[in-house]
Amino acid sequence: MIRYFNSFLPIVVFAFAGTLAATRADALVLICDLDVKANRGFSTTPLVISLEPGKGPVAVYDPLIHAIYGEPIEASQTAESKKIRLEWVVKNHRDEKTGRRANFGYSAKWNQGDGRISVRSHAHGYDNTPVVVYGNCKEEQQKTRRKGKSRG
Repeated sequence: MIRYFNSFLPIVVFAFAGTLAATRADALVLICDLDVKANRGFSTTPLVISLEPGKGPVAVYDPLIHAIYGEPIEASQTAESKKIRLEWVVKNHRDEKTGRRANFGYSAKWNQGDGRISVRSHAHGYDNTPVVVYGNCKEEQQKTRRKGKSRG
């Protein structure tokens, strides 16, 4: 299922980024490419983050969140020097093989200086070890139109 979302998600990502930018003028929209190995952890790529560094809630979106909720979910943020720590939970994910449901906890650290990110994921209620994946985030550049200018 994740392979399907990875091929179709770029369209959703850019629509999502534009929507967030329109509603939160000061928000940064980050597109994060994670180095996700097959069957390693519960992180999926791309991870899209909308935040105002150091201010209020954050919106996060990835293929797993898309599959479960169909829209971004809220994360919390904590500023730590040049890094921002994000935390969120994807609730009620159903394992198609067993029918069992689980919550996935995520903790990410994004370095504002160089764009690097680490994402730690853990399935609550299972006997497993949290997995950390690494990647890079780039700010999505929003195209804006100047009012009053005409093409000609």
